[in-house]
This record gives sequence, structure tokens and C-alpha cells, in this order.
Amino acid sequence: MRELINEDLRLLDNLKSDMTYWSNPLQNVKECYEALDLGDLTTEVFNALKSSGGYDKIREIFIKDLNSQLDKSGIKNTALRDTAMQGASEPLTNLLNAIEGLKNVIVRPYNKMGEPTLSLDQISFIGGKFIIGEEEKEKFAEIHCRTYLSNPKHVSLVNDLNALVALLNKIGTEYQDLVFDPRETSKTPQQAFQRLVDVDRTDWSFFVNQLALKSILK
Repeated sequence: MRELINEDLRLLDNLKSDMTYWSNPLQNVKECYEALDLGDLTTEVFNALKSSGGYDKIREIFIKDLNSQLDKSGIKNTALRDTAMQGASEPLTNLLNAIEGLKNVIVRPYNKMGEPTLSLDQISFIGGKFIIGEEEKEKFAEIHCRTYLSNPKHVSLVNDLNALVALLNKIGTEYQDLVFDPRETSKTPQQAFQRLVDVDRTDWSFFVNQLALKSILK
């Protein structure tokens, strides 16, 4: 049986903030689609636009609708119909460019940690808004935010590591309270373990460096 040993939802919070990179390009797609006068953007249409061949499907619907309007208007002259079709090319081109623009969105360009970022596939259009659906959030959290282990020895090791981290943080705080001097930038809490603990090179065991301890706890 798998055991959940860690859940870091910080990555999920980052995912939500990534929407800022997508907002303008997505709004552009919405406006370009609605400029075709085929109705408001819907969930179904947005999903089609995201899919392969989505633009071609919308273009086909648009041309069919335009031909229907020309038929209803009684326009049968080929030259006039061609002129109308040519005039329709601009809004179609605008939509195509807007869709292509989604491929060029760079999310968190200075993401040095290589953390997962929000992709177009994870964005839905529901209730007139672009959102990250609950199902997508759960999928992301399961893949990237949660760590499971099934081997009891592995679970025990992780628990020991967590205990060690908590202890090191406690030592760092105590060290800061005792010896930290804002004027001495080299003495930071993060250096507590390095200054106070050394390694016996014969058996690679840790021991408290008594000289360092005496020098800082005078």
C-alpha cells in the first residue's frame, strides 16, 4: 500500500499565478473568434480551437455560414460572392494568428528550477472565463505535488530525514539567537550545522566541533 509522505502545494500556487502569462493571448483568441459573428466563445469551441485541426473546423463552419447568408440574400453572382469571401479572409487570418500566438507563450521565462508550469492543455473556458479546472488541479497535484512510498524502509528513512530537517532548523534558530550579529554577514543561521558539526574522516561519522562551540558560545 502506498503512503503519502509529502504534499507540497506551493507548486500548485505557482500554477495559478501562471495564468497571468496566458491571459492576454487567450483573450485575443476569444475576441478574434467572436469577431467572426458565430456566437460567443463556448467551452466546446475553445476545446476545438485547442485541438489539432481546430482552426480548420471553425473556418469550415464560418465559410458555410457565410455562404448560407449569401444564399438568403439572393446573391448568386460569382464575382460578388468571391468579393464577400475575400473580405472574410481578414477575421479568419486574425483568428489563425491568435491561435498560433498561443504556441509562443513563454511561462516563467526565468524558471531556473525547472519547475512545471501551466500549459494550454490545463486551461478550460467555463462560465465565460479562462480557468484551471478542478480536475486539472487535482491531476497536477497528484503528479507534481505529492510523494508516495510503499516500502516501509523508505518511509522510515523519509521520516528520519524530516526529523533531521526540523532539528537543523531548530539549531539554526538557536544559533541565530545566540551569535548572530547583523554586522557579520558570514554568521547566518544556515551556517550553524557547518560551523558546529564536523566529520570524522576515519569512519565518516559526525561529531560536535568543541573548539567551534567554545568560540561562539563565550
